[in-house]
Amino acid sequence: MSYESKDGKRPIEYASKINHSVIIKSTEIQDFLKNCIEIDFDWQKHTLPEAININYKLPQEIKHIFAIDGSYSESFFNRKFPSVSLTYFSIGVLSFEMHNYDLISANDLIDPGELKKLKEVSKTAFAIPTKKLNLKTENSFLNGVRKTINDVFSKKDYSSLKTRPLYDTLEWIIFEMWENIIQDIKISCVNDTCDKKVIFNKGEKEKKCSCGETIYLSDYLRLDALINEVNGSAGINAFLCATIEQLYIAEIIKYFYENNKSVLPSIVFIKDGPLAFFSKTFLLTQKFRKLIKYLSDTKNTVNLIGLEKSGTFKDHACLIAEKLEKGKYYICNEEYIRQYIEPQETKDFYGVNTYYGKKVMFKTETSDILIAVIPVKEYKANNTADDLINAEVCLNIVSKLRCNMYDDSLVPVVIINKLVSIAAMPSANILEKFTKNTLK
Repeated sequence: MSYESKDGKRPIEYASKINHSVIIKSTEIQDFLKNCIEIDFDWQKHTLPEAININYKLPQEIKHIFAIDGSYSESFFNRKFPSVSLTYFSIGVLSFEMHNYDLISANDLIDPGELKKLKEVSKTAFAIPTKKLNLKTENSFLNGVRKTINDVFSKKDYSSLKTRPLYDTLEWIIFEMWENIIQDIKISCVNDTCDKKVIFNKGEKEKKCSCGETIYLSDYLRLDALINEVNGSAGINAFLCATIEQLYIAEIIKYFYENNKSVLPSIVFIKDGPLAFFSKTFLLTQKFRKLIKYLSDTKNTVNLIGLEKSGTFKDHACLIAEKLEKGKYYICNEEYIRQYIEPQETKDFYGVNTYYGKKVMFKTETSDILIAVIPVKEYKANNTADDLINAEVCLNIVSKLRCNMYDDSLVPVVIINKLVSIAAMPSANILEKFTKNTLK
């Protein structure tokens, strides 16, 4: 393994350009290769999942598109051990009217001024202590991180709509308030020496445990279990970012559900990334499954799709791209996943605790290869097309929104990514200087 440059003062050690000669000259390796034969892969014995056609005549008019994405970057005040750092988050929602996109995409030449119609964006930026940094008001690093997360959920400026705190949406989800059945919930105390559970009723965002520890409603996410004084809180960054992205989706759904349900079927939500909650945040998976099913059962169906741009599913789909038929999608069910994509060591089927949508491989009419996650009425090991909620609508729309800038890319995803992503250069360096100058 080559040496890296720790602080940029010395060059990176690149791999030698001549050491391959030792391998080529080795008679043992030559004999080994001569003794190998290629295994024949018989496609007749290894069949693809069922190819499902897309009906390109939309059963309903789609008027609104919302694209959601987030980014984060750790910034150091001191890189030497013990390092001091915090993480900056940038999360946003892009919204536009479908008819504006249709007008723009119909032109051979696009007026830059017209692109403004596709840039109605709500952005949020905040920072979380990551290592050896604490709030002046808190007595421990853990409580400093928890209090910061609580503040993010408490202030309306950190929500997507900027009208109500994000706590309103988290409470709506946790208490499943669309059905008004759950009256209270229990949240475990974050104190390692306490095994009590604190009961929260609707409207309560902060309570005291009998041990004296302050418990926040945001502790329902159990991110505290991934934080410690030595390693810091870097382990929560991806989960916190993904959670807020999906709560933004729920916030918009909640707004229309409470104010004008009839609008919901005319909206398509596009999330950059999977429809899932990982690690300790997995408790929200069941909540989102119930919300999606309830909306579907009450004829307030939400069109929601997650897009995975990388990973084992994307790699596999690209490898077999020539076998996939244009304009068709393939549901990735348990047997196929175990045999060809991700062998499972457990008896649980793939995604049972984390995903509220099923992965499908989709080859568009223009040969783009997409890994889409479509919500299901019930998450099963082997879902059928009937289980997927408005798969045709969602896949139809994303195929219309293709972008030629990058492989398999979509216009709204490219735009929102540009608007919220924090680049390694120069953004990360600028933020690091900003951090050092501000903390001094």
